Amino acid sequence: MKKWNLTLYCWAFIEDVIYAFWLFYNRTHFVVCINTLEPARTHRQCSPVSTCQAGDQVSTPATTTSDTVCTPCLPGTTDADNNGMTPCVNCGPGYYIPNSGSKGACVNFACPAGTTDLNGDNTLPCVSCAVGTYTPAATSGICPSCQPGTSDVDSNPATPCVPCQAGTYEAAKSS
Repeated sequence: MKKWNLTLYCWAFIEDVIYAFWLFYNRTHFVVCINTLEPARTHRQCSPVSTCQAGDQVSTPATTTSDTVCTPCLPGTTDADNNGMTPCVNCGPGYYIPNSGSKGACVNFACPAGTTDLNGDNTLPCVSCAVGTYTPAATSGICPSCQPGTSDVDSNPATPCVPCQAGTYEAAKSS
């Protein structure tokens, strides 16, 4: 029975295959054993960075070791340019954006004429104004009454107050 004096164990990666080598030496002879293993699990491949979809925004940008993290636009904000890689926009008072993940220009969320964003909170619905007032779209605050000398002839707060006809008047309201 021969006794081996030296044993070397080595790995090689060739075209994504692992080869294991054993080299034995007994003072006069070398013996090499080669074994092919499964494809290399240590081979790393870079993945493309994800992009956020419309209605989302980047909450954590991609790094060399992690992907982009996206979150939906919060209620009260919109992805105004339909580009998920840009920040969501708060349209401000006079708009109503109730849902998360909203997308589209602020004009799409304006309070309609005849309504108002009473408290400046664009996550709450716009409120209808009373007859005798006129409010254009995207109005916030109180519903302004028709000015003296004008009248809400159609009783619709979404249409402008019209000047009184010749020979008529609308008295100024006293406070």
